[in-house]
Amino acid sequence: SNSEWEVLSSILHVRTQPSTSSKLCGFKQKGQIILGYQAAGNWVKLRFEVGWVLISIDKARLLRHRLVTYSKLLDGRCAYAANFPIIEGKACLAASIALGHRVQRLRSFKGKDQLEGCYIQGSELWMGLDGRKRGHGTPCALNSSEQNSSIEQLCSNGRYVTIADAYMNQQEVTVRLKQVEQSLSEGRSKCRVSSPQPNPCVVLWQIHARDWVRKGFGATMGMFQNLRAYSTYIGCTWAVSEEFVQDWATWKLGPFWALTLPNDQFQARFAAASVCGDVFTSFWCPPQPVKCENAPLSGDGETTFLRSPAYNGPGPPTGVFKGGYDIYTQTFGPRLQAYRTPFNETYAAIHIRHGDKIHEVPRLFQLESALGILKTYWPDVKKVFLASDDAQVIDDAKKGLGKNYTVRTTADEERWNGGTPEVNYNEHVHDDNAVTAVLDDISGMASAPILIGAVHSTFFRTALTINVNLHAKLLRRKPWCWDDFHGRFCG
Repeated sequence: SNSEWEVLSSILHVRTQPSTSSKLCGFKQKGQIILGYQAAGNWVKLRFEVGWVLISIDKARLLRHRLVTYSKLLDGRCAYAANFPIIEGKACLAASIALGHRVQRLRSFKGKDQLEGCYIQGSELWMGLDGRKRGHGTPCALNSSEQNSSIEQLCSNGRYVTIADAYMNQQEVTVRLKQVEQSLSEGRSKCRVSSPQPNPCVVLWQIHARDWVRKGFGATMGMFQNLRAYSTYIGCTWAVSEEFVQDWATWKLGPFWALTLPNDQFQARFAAASVCGDVFTSFWCPPQPVKCENAPLSGDGETTFLRSPAYNGPGPPTGVFKGGYDIYTQTFGPRLQAYRTPFNETYAAIHIRHGDKIHEVPRLFQLESALGILKTYWPDVKKVFLASDDAQVIDDAKKGLGKNYTVRTTADEERWNGGTPEVNYNEHVHDDNAVTAVLDDISGMASAPILIGAVHSTFFRTALTINVNLHAKLLRRKPWCWDDFHGRFCG
């Protein structure tokens, strides 16, 4: 039998020494299998990696010891032999050694023909990078020096959890967005039936994407989605003009309306319509963003709805919406499908907002803090996407991280030394390049496996909300998000 340990706590700290006061050098998460041996009392020294982890603290068990048997197959799947594929890298190394192979290095393979889990070919040990890959072996030799050697898959009688690195390719994004659309459709089916003719409730919306950026995209997103969910719940239909539809599609944003009106008809109805009760919309003015026909909306009604299970529930049948998660993600759906992520592998996205943001918060998130968080909690992540309005931050990040890191940003984005000038507060640059940069920054952060920022920024919160929902079906590595505003992990 071979010794392994199962993590029982939600997050288990890895220390450089067997002491809770020693430096933190990593994490393990619930369900993960680790290799090591008990030493220094209540501590396990990790095998094939640096670090120590506690077995228990006070009366709480953090680890559970288990004994497993490893085996290897020339054909078929581990399941055919009543075993499980080894999808944990350190266990893959341990299995190869236990089965008599003198291997000290694990090679990674990523491709359409990769096996599920751990396998050996000659003197080379391989593991598929995609832990979500399912299937059995392939008769084709791998891209290695052992072209004439057969492939043997390594198995265990112990199960391993699939913890994804959370990088999603375009196909996976498309599948997830279809699930969101289905969830949102089910939610809308639980809303009230539209008002009967001849007095239907109609919300007329005319604020274009440029105006969202002009006034602040994150703040606009929040107010818009709140009104969208509330008015839909009470039975209102949304209407826009043909010109709006064309402009919205240009930016690859998801439709939220049920009625498309000819431009002149929309303008006539908008001019004749009333304000939407006392729901707060003056933030956008001018121009007037929204008007209503026969809409029983009120500020108090919206507040009550946003605090209710109908909005905050888990979705049908007990709730209608899932907070803002589905509607935020649906709005960005086409953009996310078309977006090319800054890296085709795990990366960290960092958001640093300076300049006129000082009008809203007493303390701005600084680059030094962000880089310290990255190096402390995710030292293995060397690819960084940086979203910032401060040109100096971009330069300092590249210098501060050095040649071992790759730093990328959204192209053609206007930045200033020190951040957005204070004269642009509530009146941001909103030309085509500015709109593209805003949407790409949010897409880059929403797609990121690791996210670092501060939730006092509605821009960051928008990306965080979409990120959580986009990756909701993955058992992703934890922690994966840091909120500087509260000084704690998020997500």
